[in-house]
Amino acid sequence: MENKLIKNLQVVIEIVAVYAFWSAVKWIADSFQIIGAGSIAMWAGIIISYFFMKRRGVNLFSSGLRLPKGWRDWIFNVALALVGVIVVVLFMLFILDPIITKLGLETPPESHDRFAFFLGKPILFFSYIILVVWVGAAMGEELLFRGYILNRLADLFGTSKIGWSLALFFHAILFGSLHAYQGLPGIIGTISLSAYYLSDGAIM
Repeated sequence: MENKLIKNLQVVIEIVAVYAFWSAVKWIADSFQIIGAGSIAMWAGIIISYFFMKRRGVNLFSSGLRLPKGWRDWIFNVALALVGVIVVVLFMLFILDPIITKLGLETPPESHDRFAFFLGKPILFFSYIILVVWVGAAMGEELLFRGYILNRLADLFGTSKIGWSLALFFHAILFGSLHAYQGLPGIIGTISLSAYYLSDGAIM
């Protein structure tokens, strides 16, 4: 019992340390108005999580990271991703947006201003999409939050359906907090989409 409490405490300390490090790097990058501050912080979090994993003798591959095997597996995963995008868009348009509008919640204007620097600059725009959005945010978020934090939360709560559900819940809260600059609509939307995106695979 005591060993389990110590292990759970270690998990909590790891998650808090990674999240705090991410937050600190993000705050510093924002203070210097560095473009892609969130993506830089994401990869900084990945680096520190890597050292934690190395100490425990595990890696992202043992946590489920892998490439599809064979062309059928590639087609299935690409199709699954496209279906996911369509479902997310429909969810936002017909469920999430009406709820947010009915509640009278508004996205802070400054959340849009942060992306105004690439307007009218197509080369800068595509560079930003590839380097910051795809590599920095999308890949970084998957590795850090789904690959590391979600699995560590599962280590904390257990791998039963209830354990995965709790891990999913707290993961969605942490991930939603990353979008605080978008106000309550961004936080609620991100939490909802995060929970939906992972729910089938996590608890089935």
